[in-house]
Amino acid sequence: LPANLDTTYEQFLSIGVNLNNFPLNALPILSAEQVQQINSNIATASGRTFNPLSGLQLVTAGDDLKSPRSVQFGVAVEREIASGLTVGANFDYVNTVNLNRNRDYDLPVPRLRAGDLSQRPYFGLGSTAGNNPPTRPGDAQQRPITQLGNSGYVQVREASARSLFRGLTLRAQLRRRFGQFDAFYVFSKNLDDDSTERNATFSEYDNSFDLQPEYNFSRLDRRHQFVFNTVLNAPLGFEVATTGRLLSSLPIDVSVSGIVAPNDFVTIAPSADRNGAYAAAVTVIQTSQRTLSDGRTYLVGNTTGDLNQDLGNFSDRPYTAPGVSLLRNANRNTPFYNVDIRIQRPLRFGGERYALTPSFEVFNVFKFDNIQLAGTTATNYGNPGINERTGEVLQPSNPDFLRIRNASGSYLLNNNAGAPLQIQLGVRLAF
Repeated sequence: LPANLDTTYEQFLSIGVNLNNFPLNALPILSAEQVQQINSNIATASGRTFNPLSGLQLVTAGDDLKSPRSVQFGVAVEREIASGLTVGANFDYVNTVNLNRNRDYDLPVPRLRAGDLSQRPYFGLGSTAGNNPPTRPGDAQQRPITQLGNSGYVQVREASARSLFRGLTLRAQLRRRFGQFDAFYVFSKNLDDDSTERNATFSEYDNSFDLQPEYNFSRLDRRHQFVFNTVLNAPLGFEVATTGRLLSSLPIDVSVSGIVAPNDFVTIAPSADRNGAYAAAVTVIQTSQRTLSDGRTYLVGNTTGDLNQDLGNFSDRPYTAPGVSLLRNANRNTPFYNVDIRIQRPLRFGGERYALTPSFEVFNVFKFDNIQLAGTTATNYGNPGINERTGEVLQPSNPDFLRIRNASGSYLLNNNAGAPLQIQLGVRLAF
């Protein structure tokens, strides 16, 4: 075999198939055995031993996988305090166990790196090769199932997650000849330690050996919700209906999907977003962000979002103090507000047998922006949170962290815009 098999032609030739002898419309179809032989030849040419299981990513169901089980109860009270006016309240409690969690069991026990003052548990599965490796050779570890190599994993669907919901609902209902009014206010708290129910692929945790920071607000948690709707019988036979929803923000799971800190050889050109003040701030950031990696001095270029090098699906969270991880879903998105209105006038004919009802509807009457933070551009903290060499607490270095607008006041395009004001005209025939 040659010293390397870099091209497809060389790889096919290593099993005796000369692609020059085949026209483009009749290229050879390889068997599984031939593909495995090519893989073996590539490994041999580069001085490695071929392992057909290396990099295999196994996903399986755990022996204890079971359906969720919940304990729940509710208490409600309702009273008519005046003619046509009813108020009520109810409290709901739902405690659920045996929820799904995706967990990688082919991981070594993490350890603290020598000199790491951030005290982040480190798995050390990253590469130690190259001029700027993510893992120092002395910190490297191997997965317990050596046949799969460090690029493989064994992900198990297990029933180890839990959730707890508690909610208080206050409601009022008014019925009069001129119309009706309903209003609901919900004050609730929804906690869990995993929100991947029915997720077929990813793990959510930061550290598989320490799930305590995972128990926090659920992905669906809204602390406050106010909903109302009215129907008014206006003069001249018109009907005016309004609906409104005022919802507090959903949680955001902040992570470190990438390091945002240019090294000291990068010159920042002055602009609306990168002016002198920003450049000065970056200088402070990059001076404090020393890493333990051999090679470059700064985090940029040698550390990705996988700070603990477990080769997991989830970008790691920043630390708030040495050894203390930011809790899951610790930050919040923006609230959601919406009010719609509909005006209609039934026109009856044919001895009341038919009704033609023109309608005029306006959605998002008050033109609420309802822009939601989305993507790692907004949720990336930008650094590990704790200086690995000094133990200093670091402020977010991502200039777009949890922001809707950039420094010049323009909207960031990575976020999700809400629905604009819309008008709809309609006609309905009832018979």
